Amino acid sequence: MSFEQRSGKQGCCRCTNWRNLIVVCLVLEFLHLTGNLSAQDPSPPPWRIAPEPDWVVTKEVRTPESFPSGDLRGGMFTVLKDYQTKVDPQENYYHMARLLLEANGVQNGSRIQVSIDPLYESVSFHKVSILRDGKRLDRLAETEVRELVREPGLENNLLSGRVTLVMDVSDTRVGDLLEYSLTVHGENPNYQGQFFSSWMVGAEDPIAEQSVRIVAERDRDLVFRSYE
Repeated sequence: MSFEQRSGKQGCCRCTNWRNLIVVCLVLEFLHLTGNLSAQDPSPPPWRIAPEPDWVVTKEVRTPESFPSGDLRGGMFTVLKDYQTKVDPQENYYHMARLLLEANGVQNGSRIQVSIDPLYESVSFHKVSILRDGKRLDRLAETEVRELVREPGLENNLLSGRVTLVMDVSDTRVGDLLEYSLTVHGENPNYQGQFFSSWMVGAEDPIAEQSVRIVAERDRDLVFRSYE
């Protein structure tokens, strides 16, 4: 391909058009390449299935012999609510066990969900199981993980970018004990290395056992506050 350069106004216009053509071709080629790369290498999901971290102290789920009756607004009884946090690097471990006692408890208690910011957080799912008639049924591998984007401040042009990971455990029945554990990895970069976390010690339905454990270096000063 040849290029002819002439003097005068017409020549300048032809030269400019040629350069514009080269730029357009380069841009189209770049978009084509990046499009192929995106199709071949999609971003990984912000979750995975993995064993429990080695710093976690696993608590045994002990089903109580009796539990309050007539005070089950959610239709379920929380047998265990265990929070464990590692300060550096920050990881938050959750271990829950729910006894589904009524039909609305099956509906309300069969969903597992956790909210994260995928820019700096990810989730490891460790366990999802059902204890039924003395037999433990593993449901971790067969339960789908869905990613839901909920922006409650969208009408006010406020976007958080947070994603809710949801697992709906299928074939749950009245009398089942649903147990699950997961870990949220990552810390908010806006804190610039400062540690902050909070725990809700309460629920709509009764709780048999609840615990909070924090793992930190001895020289790390931590301040605790309680709010009612």
